Amino acid sequence: GESAMTGQAFPPGSIMKVVTGYAAIKNEMGERYFVCDGAEMHRGVQRTCWLRAGHGRLGLRQAISTSCDIYFYRAARLLGPDKLLAAARALGLGAKTGVDLTGESAGQIPDPLAEEKVSQFAVGRMVGLTVTGMQLLSLSAALANGGTLVVPYLAGEPRLARGKITSPAALETLGRSLRDAVQSGTGAAASDLPIAGKTGT
Repeated sequence: GESAMTGQAFPPGSIMKVVTGYAAIKNEMGERYFVCDGAEMHRGVQRTCWLRAGHGRLGLRQAISTSCDIYFYRAARLLGPDKLLAAARALGLGAKTGVDLTGESAGQIPDPLAEEKVSQFAVGRMVGLTVTGMQLLSLSAALANGGTLVVPYLAGEPRLARGKITSPAALETLGRSLRDAVQSGTGAAASDLPIAGKTGT
């Protein structure tokens, strides 16, 4: 319903890995590889990947398609809070989309973001981090349409864009990653059609 898409904000889960991936590409980390052994220990805190056996050595495209947690924990620590927040805002999170429906929520982006919280932020499992369905719809559309963050609308004339993904490398890598997710990754059972997507657990 209307309120579910616009007024109800919820934790984004693994969809934030797309945001973290965008931050990595924008900051020349898109070619980095990390090794996932299924778990890691950092500053006395153990974190696990959903695949306890580990994903092995993998790059960004495979990390998104397989939704590897360890990859994004490590990438986030190298990026730091400011670059992660900048990516989230550039992709339209933390702000209303301007859709022509009442009661739209802006969701919540924690700012400042504490250094010790970047790993949780990167995988979308952090208290105080919420998004709306309409924000995710706008972000998904931008990745599909060549980078334009459109203002969603139900009636009347199309509205002005509210932002633009200007990195061809980001559009290419993220687009391929999301197609991989449906064809061979965590969303492989979703469809046999040529589509793209991301699981959001």
